[in-house]
Formats: sequence, structure tokens, C-alpha cells
Amino acid sequence: MKLIYTDISQDLTEMLVGEAVELAASGRRVFYIAPNSLSFEKERQVLELLPQQASFEILVTRFGQMVRYVTLNEIEEQTPIDDTGLSMLFYRALSSLPEDALRVYGRLKQNMDFIQQLVALYQELQSSQVSIAELTGLDSADKQADLQVIFHQFYELLAQENYQSQSKTQQLTQEIIAGHLAADLASMALVIDGFTRFSVEEEHLVKALEARGVPIVIGTYASQEAYQVSYVSGNLYQAGVDFLRELAQTYAVKPEFRLQGPERKTDALVRISKKFAAYYDFSVNETVLTEADKERVSIWEVISQKEEVVHVAKAIRRHLHEGYRYKDILVLLGDVDSYRLQIGKIFDQYEIPYYLGKAEPMSQHPLVNLVDSLLRIKRYHYQADDLINLLKTGLYGEWRQEDLDYFEVYVRYAKIKGLSRLSKPFKADQNGKFDLKKLNQLRAKIVQPLAEFLQVPDQSGQAFLDSFSQFLAAVQIPQNLARLAMAGSQEDREQAEQVWQSFTGILEQFATIFGQERLSVEDSLSLIRAGMLSANFRTVPATVDVVNVKSYDLITPRANKLVFAIGLAQGNFPKLSKNTSLISDEERLAINEAAGETVFEVPSREQGKRNHFTALSLLNAATDHLVLSTPQLFKENEEQMSPYLSQLLFMGLPKQDKGRASLEASSADVGNYKGLLSQVIELNRADLSDMEEKLSETDQTFWAVAVRYLRKKLAGSGISWPDQGATPTLATRPLAKETLDKLYPADQPLRLSASSLTDFYNSEYKYFLRHILHLEEVQSIVPDARVHGNFLHKVFEEVLENDSSADFDQKVSQALARTSQLEAFRDVYGESSETAYSYQVLTAIAQATATALRDDSLVATVGEESSFEKTLLLPQGKPLNIIGKIDRIDQLKTSQALGIIDYKSSAQSFKIGDFYNGLSPQLMTYILAMKDNPHLSFEEKIFGAMYLHMTDPVVQLSKVKDLDEILKASKTELQFKGLFEAEASQSLSSQYGKTAATTFNVNELGILLDHTEQLYQQAAQKILQGHFAINPYSRDGRSVAGDQYNSITHFEADLHLGQARFLAKLGRKKEDWLNQMSRKGGQA
Repeated sequence: MKLIYTDISQDLTEMLVGEAVELAASGRRVFYIAPNSLSFEKERQVLELLPQQASFEILVTRFGQMVRYVTLNEIEEQTPIDDTGLSMLFYRALSSLPEDALRVYGRLKQNMDFIQQLVALYQELQSSQVSIAELTGLDSADKQADLQVIFHQFYELLAQENYQSQSKTQQLTQEIIAGHLAADLASMALVIDGFTRFSVEEEHLVKALEARGVPIVIGTYASQEAYQVSYVSGNLYQAGVDFLRELAQTYAVKPEFRLQGPERKTDALVRISKKFAAYYDFSVNETVLTEADKERVSIWEVISQKEEVVHVAKAIRRHLHEGYRYKDILVLLGDVDSYRLQIGKIFDQYEIPYYLGKAEPMSQHPLVNLVDSLLRIKRYHYQADDLINLLKTGLYGEWRQEDLDYFEVYVRYAKIKGLSRLSKPFKADQNGKFDLKKLNQLRAKIVQPLAEFLQVPDQSGQAFLDSFSQFLAAVQIPQNLARLAMAGSQEDREQAEQVWQSFTGILEQFATIFGQERLSVEDSLSLIRAGMLSANFRTVPATVDVVNVKSYDLITPRANKLVFAIGLAQGNFPKLSKNTSLISDEERLAINEAAGETVFEVPSREQGKRNHFTALSLLNAATDHLVLSTPQLFKENEEQMSPYLSQLLFMGLPKQDKGRASLEASSADVGNYKGLLSQVIELNRADLSDMEEKLSETDQTFWAVAVRYLRKKLAGSGISWPDQGATPTLATRPLAKETLDKLYPADQPLRLSASSLTDFYNSEYKYFLRHILHLEEVQSIVPDARVHGNFLHKVFEEVLENDSSADFDQKVSQALARTSQLEAFRDVYGESSETAYSYQVLTAIAQATATALRDDSLVATVGEESSFEKTLLLPQGKPLNIIGKIDRIDQLKTSQALGIIDYKSSAQSFKIGDFYNGLSPQLMTYILAMKDNPHLSFEEKIFGAMYLHMTDPVVQLSKVKDLDEILKASKTELQFKGLFEAEASQSLSSQYGKTAATTFNVNELGILLDHTEQLYQQAAQKILQGHFAINPYSRDGRSVAGDQYNSITHFEADLHLGQARFLAKLGRKKEDWLNQMSRKGGQA
């Protein structure tokens, strides 16, 4: 055995390739071994260093793959099993255990996360060559017993199904020890590169090969100074030194320090690395870094992760102009999962091809969504959302999109859920809007294959697969998957192929493991879904000239010419691994102590020296220039700088505070259309009121020219660039004259109601959508507030029209019975148990609210559902008809004064501020309509207009002191609340919620009436012009309220607040509002 080590500034791979060439020249077949994570890159490096760029005698591979290249005659043929198969086998093992077999893990027998932990533990036991019996000294005796029971059952199944119970490395080691490979070993040699430690099974293999006389060369990085000191803890080279010393002691070999030539003390990275290392080995390094040295490494501090990626993308574009190629650039990520989406989006904007060497999960593929939907439909009994999601995968059956949309609308309208509802013909159609014949044809085609597949009883695994295959063929899953793949890119087709291979492989393993087991359809689908969720696939770059992207902890020295390492915040750099296995760090230490050797890796003990060596490797990763970047905000939380970067700053390396990348003006942007367009759009959306201060005169000129360029570019594609300032607007166009003439003929009056006026002042565009386009919200057969309100209106109408001598409560019961049998309500409230419950609630509300009628002996009802039509004359001479219906008109028995009652399903009150701003004109509209209305023929005074909240009062007992207050609180909820005329309402009882703020004299009511007319006049003028602004109202000047219809208008408060209608604010005193109305002549 030969041990070689060298300084980080040297090319270790070049030295080891030289050793491999010499061994090959002597007639040996050389296995050049690299770690799993680096084998592909190491193969490229080795081939580039070979004299002929290739060799049949030197093979770059991994320990686990060596078995493929030797003859193993004595090994019994066994079936290999992957992680998905292991998960299924553990599931079967756990399911076969009695209910009381496990004390700690009994409730987790079907938990897939727990099963994944068992798979990980099994694989760790294999690599450590530890039997389950050696797992002693765990924290809990019950836990230890449970693991023994689980693995005993698992190993029995493993043997029963003839699956491989040993790894390839273990099999090879046993064959070598048994002396079965003498011919192969006689011509074999090993060169091992890139390791700082061996796993137990790797260590046993190396020991077996060395014992059989196989030449072995092992190389690693370590400085001569670090290897010679007695105390190495905390040293950047500690991982390599510990590795060398352990090997030297085991094999009695003296490690050899090598240099390719004279040490390059003049190289900038050598000086930076030695100075950096000195802080960790407690030595003194007085080297002064020159300005040229500092230019080799840049340290960025950036605002956010997104800005980091944008800065990197722009830097890559600049380097391309300098002559670099994509393949000369490497991007390292501090946290791959946090950056991968932004890398994809932003690199696409800047047209940068890249390859992220990380396995992609299958979880987002439509095939996985299909299996998931099938499982949910079975598990949750055919819920509508699950059925719709199944159809939306695009894999289930062959349908026209219009038919699927039509089916979804009806299912949501009729609240269809459950197999019983789906199996019966659809009948619900209150307004005759649906083609029930067409819908029932769709229903049968969709539901029949599902029911035949999902409703079968428990069966064997093989029988399930047979029925599943028939189901997949019946609904054309393979054809639909192929169609989707062919419609995409080459990458999409390759991905679909890998997904299908994984899917069929999972089904094959399911057949082998569960073929004879009796399972329910739900359990079978759950197992297949779990297998698909745990499966991954890798994509291959379409070209070699791409930017490579990977995790920073996979870095090696001299990895590429330009290296950008981003996300190096304190939480990522150093990377602190967490132990999520079933065996804790403390238990691992106890097992190692009992074994007398390290059989289980303890992550918390190894990560320190591993992180130190990664930091040193990262510092030497680039041959031309290295960028180390840290975000101030990581995952929306403030983050501290890495201690490694802080140390570099302490050494004198400068830090660059990178601002917003979108504000930078660079010639590189001009050469990239998509990147430039995205930056201009971002600038356009940003709040740049102080643009002149943020941008220099040169930058302003740059962006002005860039926008002119984009205008021409977009015009060529038929796209216009809006003429607007920094703050965008949502512009609407007025209706054409022909449209206005059709909507509002000259010989017909304009008709407005209180509700349409409220819509107009809520937002002009809301009026346009509801009263011009007549758009309707999605309907449902389940009664809504409108239906509930109509029901209660009809009940009270029946009560008041009942002149019989029956008791009042009997009248209410009779009214409820008669109303519930009306066709408009009978079908609605008898549709389901949900609507039946709504009816019960309404019954309680009606009985409670009716007490307000029973207990009010001061008034008599003289009108119900009274329609009105009040005519005003607009300035241009066109009549304006104000129309509506008053729920109830009462008359005081003493003074004959009239009161207007409006039933409400929610609590309402009169607020003079809302009335002034047009948001609450209803009550004053009713008073205006009754004034000189010939159809009503009432000449008496009006004592008020009020809302009656139809509710079943709920009193919180914690807020009352005694039982007497409960009745008082209940009556308060049922008060008539609105506005009152001072003189005419003097005799009203406490049942009327009359306050000083809602009581007005005759003159004040006159001002309110004038303002009401002005509200209608102003709205009518704007409506007749046909130009409706997108202007939701704002109460506080910072946010908008009311209906915004964002999906149609795209209104965003942070961008378009200037378009909002800001409400007038005068305080709470009614006198202030009345004075304002008087001064403005009633104008709002």
C-alpha cells in the first residue's frame, strides 16, 4: 500500500493518475475509485489527464460497482431490491405483526415516514456491517425490543422472497477473503482518490484486498505542517490527517508528502489559503495580502436570495462577453432546495443553460397526481375536489375541455359528493340552465370505470394488479401519458420515460412482495403512491456547454475557472447535519463503545472537521476567480454572515455590498433581451418615487435608451408598451356610442335601485360587471343568504297576513309550515342533510325575530313588499326612475306616523359617513320614495326608516352579571336600528335603537333627502357616459375595501392605490356631515 498526501494548492488527481498509469504499464488492471458523489466529475478529470485521453486498463468507478468487473461464481443468484422495494417489504413486515407486538412503534405501523426511517437504518446497518442483535444499550428497552421484532420479521421476508441481504461490496469482500478471486486479484490494482474516511464495509474491502497483495494507492489532502504536529484538532486539514494516521497505523505504511514542483509561494490562493489555515492551527502567518491577491476572491453581501441569483446571472453574462463559456462556470448553492426554483426562473430570464445535478422527485408528475387522486377518492368517499383533480391530471380518459368544465360547474352547483350521489342520475336544476341528459352521459363515462375498480373487496396483490391494469387501459392512461410527453420538449419526453419506467418497476416489486397477500384497494394504492413519492429521476444535460449547479459541500479544489458560491449564510456554512434516524447520537456512541470500534458514524462528531475541509476546498475551487456570497435575508429571516467569511474579511479581503441588481446599468444586459425586459418590468412595478436620487444621470440615460429599444422590439411582435410613469394604472375604455344607445334608448328612462347605486359607489367597475355585462357569480343548489332572506321575508309576510284568532306563536308555526311547502323552498331545503340543518337554523331565527313583531303593540303593519318608482329629472332632461321594494311599512297607532322596515340577514345600522359617501343609501332611498308617492297615498309624517336583523340572539354568559340581563341583551339584538325623525318618533319604545346620532329633525332630513337625490344624479350622469373606472374605495388611505374582482381587474393595492376612491372623513358628529352636505348642495 502507498499513502500519498499533498497541499491543497497541488493537483492530487494529476499525481494519482500518474500512479495509475505506472500500474497499468506494469500489466495491472487499475480501478480508480472515487466517492459516489464525485464519480462522474472524477472520471472526466482522469480522462483529461491520461496521455491518450482514454485507457482500457484504467477504469474510474466506485467501491459498490467493482463487483461488476470481477467473476463471482460462488455467489447465489438473488433478486436485487431498491429503496422502494425495501419500503414495501417493511410495510408487509409491519402489517403481519400482531396488534400488541410493538410497544413503542405500534401506532406507526403504516406511517410512511417511519417506514423510510426503517429503510435508512437497514442500509446503515448494512454499510456498518452491524447485525440487529448488536443494537444494545438503547435509551429504551421497549424501543430495542420493537426494533428486534421488526427486523426479525423483515429478515424472514427477505430470505423468503430470496432478496439480496448483502450489499455488492460485502459480497465482494467475502469472496476475496474466501480466496475465490485469485486470478482477478493477481492483475488488479486500486487508486483511491477523494476520500477522507471509509465506511466500515469499504474499510473491510480495502483490508481484504491489501491482505491478498493487491497494490493500493490512497491519496488525500493534508499539509506537511498539519501532519507533523501532535495536536490536530480544529485544523483545516484534520479530516485528511486523521485519515492518513489511521491508515498508516493499520497498514504500517509511512505516508509520502509530494509536490508537483517547487511550492508556488507566489500564487495568490496559496498565500490566502495558508493565512486562512493559520487561524485554525494556532500558528502565526505574517503574510500581507496584496491588492492583486485580494482580486482573486470576491465576497458579496446581498439583500436577498433572489438578488443573489440575479447578480450571479448578470455576472455570468458579463463573463461570456469576456470569452468564457458556460462550461467554464460553476455555481454552488448553500441550500439547494431553497435556491433551485429561483435558479431556474432567473437563469431562464437571462437565457443561461444550466444543469443541476440533483435527483428530481416524481411527486409533481401528473401520474403521481392520478394515483394520489384515486387514493383520496377511495379513502374520502368520492369527494368532489378529488374527482375534479383526477380529471384535471389530463391522464384519465379522453374528454373535451369544455365538457370537463361543464361537468365541474354542475358538480359544484349541485354539491355532488359521495358514490351514492354520483351513481344516481343528476336531477337538480332549479333554473333550467343545465343539459341534464348530456351531464348524465358524462357522469356515467367518468364514474363507471372508477366504481368498478375502487369498489372491489379485499383481494390478493396480483388480483389487484390485474384489475388495476385493466383500469389503466380502460381510461387510456398509457396513451394519454404518451400524448402529454410528445407535446412537450425532449426533456419532457425523457422525464416521462423515466417516470413510466419507475412506475412499472414499482408495480413489478408490488407483485413480487404482495402478490399473494390480501389487501384492500386503499392499502394497495397507498403502497404504490408511497413508492412513487419516494422515487426520483435524473435528467441529463442536452449539451456539455452548460453552467453546472450543485451543493457547495460537493466541491473539490480547482473545480472550474469561475466559481460562484451563494447562500453562504451562517445557517448553511458550516453545514450542521441533523440526526433524523431512529438511533440517536448518544445511542450510537454507546454502541461504538460496546463494539470497541467506530461502527456507527456520529454526525455531530464528524461534521466539524468535514466542514473545515469543505471551507478550505471551497477557497481553492476556482482557478481564475471565486465569488463567495451571503444573503442578508434567508427564507425571509434575517441571517448572520458565516464565520468562515467573517474570518476572510478579518484577513483583509474586501466585502462588496451589492444593491438591487435591477438598478444596475450594464452593457451586458443589452445583449440579453429577456433579462433586460424582466429588469424593466421590475423597475416599472417598484416604488421609485425618488428615482432621480437612486439612479445617476448615466443610469437614467441607460434605462431610457433600453426602454426605447424594448418598445421597438415588442412592436415587432404586435405588443404595445404602455405610456405611463413609475406607478402603473389600470385604464378602462368608454363604451361605444352605439352600445350606449342600445343600453339607454333616448325615449326610455334610466332605472336605478338602491342596491345598484351601492354597487356603483362601491366600485364603478363593479356596477359595470353586474349591471351592464350582467355577470353572475357561480351558483349553488345549497341555499345562500339571498335564499335564506327570501324565506324569512315570506314567513313574516304570512304571519302579518294571518287575521285569525290563533295564538301568535301558532301563527308563526303555521307560516313556517306553509312557506316550507312552497315549491321555491321545498326542493332547496330538502336537498340534503346540510340544507335540512339550514332549515332548522332558519326556523329558530324566524321564531326569535318574530318576537319583535309580537311585542310591538305601538304599531300596526299597513304595507308589505310595497313596490315603488320615484322619478327624478336629470340635467339633460332624461328621466331617472328610482325603483325598489319596501319589505314592510308600519304605522303608529297614536300619531299615524309611518315607519319603514327593511329585513336584514346581517347586523346593519345607519352611519351618516357611509351614507354621505354613497355606501349606504338604502334607508334614505325608501324615505325619498315615500315622499309624495301617489301609489302609497300616505300623507302622514315618517317617524323613521329601520333595519331589523333577522337572527337568533346568542348571549355570552361571561358578559352578563345575572339572569335578568340575558333577556335584555337578547332584546338589544332584535332592536329596530336605523334613522328617526325627532318629533314623530318621540313615543317609540326601547325596542327601537334610537340614539342622538341617528335622530334628525325635519330640516336635517331634508338635507339628507337632497343629498340622496344628488347621489343618484351624479351616478346616473357617469353611467350614461359609459366610462367606468376601476376605483374600489379606501377608508384609511392605505388599503382598499369592498369588492375588487382582482381576477378580472388585476387591481393591486400596493400598485394602484392612487386609483382608489378615498372616502371623505369628517369625524363622528352628524352636524359636521350635515354642514358639509349643505355647503356642497348635496353633492358627494
